Amino acid sequence: MGIQAESKSEPTWTHNRDDIAAYELNLYRVSVPDEGTTVNLTKVESKKLLKITSKISEAYGTALPKKTIHVIARLPSTGKGLALSSGRKPWIRQYERPVGIEQDQLVYTFGSGFPLLRREETLDVLWNGVPYYNGIFERFKNRNNRNKGLHPIPLLACEPGTGKSRFLREIGGMLREKVSSCSDQSIRSAFPNMVSINITYGSGTLASGSDVWIGGEASIAARLLYGYFISTDNFAKKAQLKPLLQKKGAERLTLNTTIEVIRTDIINRGTSTNGFSVLVINIDEVNHLHRGYPDTLRQAVHAVGALSCRTTEPFCIPIMASTIQGPVESMAMGSYRMLLLPLPLLTDADVVEIGLKLHLTIYDKIPPLTEDYLRNDILFRRSIADIGGMARAVEYFYLFFVFHLKKTKEIPGQAEELTECLRNVDIVVVMQQLVTELDTLYPFEEYEELMTPVLAKAILDMQGSPSRRLYAIAFTEQRRYCVFVFVLSNEMDQGTGFKRT
Repeated sequence: MGIQAESKSEPTWTHNRDDIAAYELNLYRVSVPDEGTTVNLTKVESKKLLKITSKISEAYGTALPKKTIHVIARLPSTGKGLALSSGRKPWIRQYERPVGIEQDQLVYTFGSGFPLLRREETLDVLWNGVPYYNGIFERFKNRNNRNKGLHPIPLLACEPGTGKSRFLREIGGMLREKVSSCSDQSIRSAFPNMVSINITYGSGTLASGSDVWIGGEASIAARLLYGYFISTDNFAKKAQLKPLLQKKGAERLTLNTTIEVIRTDIINRGTSTNGFSVLVINIDEVNHLHRGYPDTLRQAVHAVGALSCRTTEPFCIPIMASTIQGPVESMAMGSYRMLLLPLPLLTDADVVEIGLKLHLTIYDKIPPLTEDYLRNDILFRRSIADIGGMARAVEYFYLFFVFHLKKTKEIPGQAEELTECLRNVDIVVVMQQLVTELDTLYPFEEYEELMTPVLAKAILDMQGSPSRRLYAIAFTEQRRYCVFVFVLSNEMDQGTGFKRT
């Protein structure tokens, strides 16, 4: 009888064990032939995988044989591939972005520079949680407790175009501001060394069959490495994610090992002498993973749940974002809980404030949209009311408005004259273009089935909220009719998660 410690990578016969973490080894109880017989451990069928907390006495009893117990270790390969140690591998250094170049920011569109409004409640739920669902503050206080019930996974599940990616992009700065006003000393000491990494299953790192092959945890780990070391805002990237997913050994990537690699890099760069204490992992557009690879999404959700319960530094804050809620929640049910984050729509006042802060360069002038026009023009106010606060719709509305404003031959400098110039922009044409753009971007009919039960609960007031309201954006163009529905509530609805204020 013997104990075989087998790494998740290929075997190599070496005595150098310095870069091998204990949690990377799988421990088996195996039966081997009598002495003198050649043993090929890869062909031993009678293996029993031991748990990380297993004791030797559980495998052999209390009376241990003195001469027949052997520990045979198969160590990770030092050859090419994605087997990681605590240092950066050549494949990372080959494509690593230069120092000072920021990572991919998820959002590049016209509205990415708009003021971030109506997100206070989202941050409050993320930080403080809701009854029976801990937020970041209580999770941090219980960071040494692996109880799954204490560490729900934050989930931002909202309709398309409501600002999920923008919130994830800004969350690092928002959390730092939150910490600055926190009186708890342990929080104030830990969060200054916070690192935030954005990864996505959309855009240039779209979910694919490679994610299925390597598994959910490895697909997140690979994106973490890509997001931290390689991805940039430069569209001409030196490397894409797909070759990394297909690299030999990618299926053996673990989140724990990946985090240690990032931690070591931060120390080596001199950013922090103690590494970092808090890691925020923003996982965007997981709906793409569900659409074609639901089993892989299930693995990913459980890997994220385990990460939330991690008791060693850094303290991890994973945040998942998706246009779907039910499938993600059902995959976590029974194992991990989901903290559903609200994402309120913009109010008409918010849309006006965005307009006031737009600085548009037209013909070498910087004419603001006048307050008189934004607050008092009837057609403009009716148009933004029809938009209903959908962030992406507001973005395109202003984009098309500016496009038509630029067609004006001469932009006056005086406020009164400028207001009259703004009134010459054909708002009806702007709205028609907006309808066409939204109809192209979003297959609204796909969300009808998902929204039906939520809408029914809102209308019937099944959760007892006295302030639930229903908003609908309705656009008509010729004989086509497109409706996008939002359900709003002033109280968090853990039953549906569709709380929008």
